[in-house]
Amino acid sequence: MLTLKMELKQTNLKDTLIVKLGLLDGIENILKNMEPSPLIYGYRNKCEFTIGHLDTSKCDNEETYKNTEKVDHLVIGFRVSSYKSGCDLVAPIDECLHVSEEMKSVVKKFQTCLVAKNLPCFSCVNRSGLWKTLSLKCGSSQSDSQIMAILHINLDYFVDSENYDLNMLKEDLVTNYNRKDLGNICSFYLKLESSRSYRQDDYNPNTTFDLIHLSGCEFIIERLGELLIFNISPSSFFQVNTPAYITLLDTLIDMIKMGNQDDLKNSKTVILDLCCGTGTIGQYLAKHLGSSIHIIGIDISASSIQDAVSNAFTNGLMNTEYHCGPVEEILPSILTIKSHKTMLSKYGITNSNVTNDENLSLNTEKEGTDNSYKRYIGILDPPRKGVGRKVIDSIRNLDSLKQLIYISCDISGGNNDKLARSNQLNGALKNLNDLTRQSSKRLPGLRFTIDRVVPIDMFPLTDRYETIVHMKKLILKLNNFF
Repeated sequence: MLTLKMELKQTNLKDTLIVKLGLLDGIENILKNMEPSPLIYGYRNKCEFTIGHLDTSKCDNEETYKNTEKVDHLVIGFRVSSYKSGCDLVAPIDECLHVSEEMKSVVKKFQTCLVAKNLPCFSCVNRSGLWKTLSLKCGSSQSDSQIMAILHINLDYFVDSENYDLNMLKEDLVTNYNRKDLGNICSFYLKLESSRSYRQDDYNPNTTFDLIHLSGCEFIIERLGELLIFNISPSSFFQVNTPAYITLLDTLIDMIKMGNQDDLKNSKTVILDLCCGTGTIGQYLAKHLGSSIHIIGIDISASSIQDAVSNAFTNGLMNTEYHCGPVEEILPSILTIKSHKTMLSKYGITNSNVTNDENLSLNTEKEGTDNSYKRYIGILDPPRKGVGRKVIDSIRNLDSLKQLIYISCDISGGNNDKLARSNQLNGALKNLNDLTRQSSKRLPGLRFTIDRVVPIDMFPLTDRYETIVHMKKLILKLNNFF
């Protein structure tokens, strides 16, 4: 049963598909009901809080105001307006329903520690001050939850400070702010941000200039169901609502299986995980669909690919491989399946317990080509801005790719109200429009048709949602004309 908020999102998506993509005929059969999130409150596993000046109009009671009177009413919470408008006021997070109580507790403890330091927070108006933002990532091990804290600071502050420098701050944070002080923090980083240009050795030649690991583990662990674990590093992207993400992944499996159960069992199926990130989608499919499929992941980020390879190795998935580079360059060149051993070696993943080459090789034919596989399925989960035309062209021109699933977190342009109200297409809609248009000199290759759209309520209590679009390549059978 859809809630009122979900009904509004459902209507918004339907209007977008009709008005901006022209999906009028058969829309009732194409668009399915929104899948609800299993968790409504406190669902976010990642939040970025601003460290700023208290907006007293947002305080619920006088006690809240009294507890933040030091250091110009320093508070850690969410901005009440944009930096662009020149406002750096911050509201407390006490009544934020999407933030878990555990995260709120950590924020309060950090706030107490920073107030005690008696150092100023960053001001977007005069570009001065030290504390900027606090990012928290929450994972779940088998025994308990884990939190990674990334404290963002303004490096420019130390230029004008005679009595305090970066090394003193690092020593202070490591010595005085331990796990017990700050809650269930098992990984602590310091992020240096500056509008000026510095040499790396200005403060310490042995210090990583951008991101400093202060204490604890270098990553936290997140679980997808009972079968998969993923290492989450400071730069790793992971969906903010893990229970709803599992719903999304199960929906992908249903789409892939739809009408093709026999193909999955009896033929070799390759799933192309395009813009794969750290490999969560492909590895979930690999685990649940079994060894009859082979995952090929492609992403332009070298750190994401390394994380994906490491995660695949940790989860014992030998039916996966990953390539780093632009999708439009890598995709056309995939004609052979590389050995898993070569891939592990390339990314420096080793295990002294594995010595048998058979355990490291893929169960595929040597020198396999496109013709070795009866079925190719593409999954494209791009950034919010979508992908460029070269990627679209490479997908359209890959004749063996008959099925494509596009995932978008902003298909209606909800993050840009002006764009949403206009006739302009955002990144996702431009991609879908180009994938489904008739072939031409500008858009070569066979086009796709949209046959199923499933929205997921990935972001409860907001206007946003995730959308899965299933497409099939339109192939004309010429023998029907004779």
